[in-house]
This record gives sequence, structure tokens and C-alpha cells, in this order.
Amino acid sequence: MLFGFLDDWLNNPTTTAKDKSRLHERLLSELSDLAAINEILSAKPERDTSIDTHGDELEQKIMSIRSLIT
Repeated sequence: MLFGFLDDWLNNPTTTAKDKSRLHERLLSELSDLAAINEILSAKPERDTSIDTHGDELEQKIMSIRSLIT
């Protein structure tokens, strides 16, 4: 759905080169951030859940982000 919207928007004759450039910069920035997060999560060892079965809010957020990337 998102890629379809972007494809339509990019192919729209009213979309200017400046708009396309701004989108390109934004996408590169977001992808760079995701790549950095992925590197951080890859370096973080998995937590032993046998010690603490409840988890904490930060760990849940990290796992949520990890599931979006992989």
C-alpha cells in the first residue's frame, strides 16, 4: 500500500523534482537510522528469559523494533 502510494505520487506529473529530492533524502535518512538500529540490536546479546520471565518495557520495545527489521 505504501509503495503503491509512493509510486503513484512519484509518477504524478504535478510532483516536482524538488519534492522527489526531498523524499529521496528522507528515505535515505530513515533507512540509515534503521540500519544503525539493526547493528545495535545485532550486537546486543539475547537476554536469558529463565532469569526474569516478566521482562521490562525497554526490552519489549527492543524486541518490537527487532521484529520490524527482521
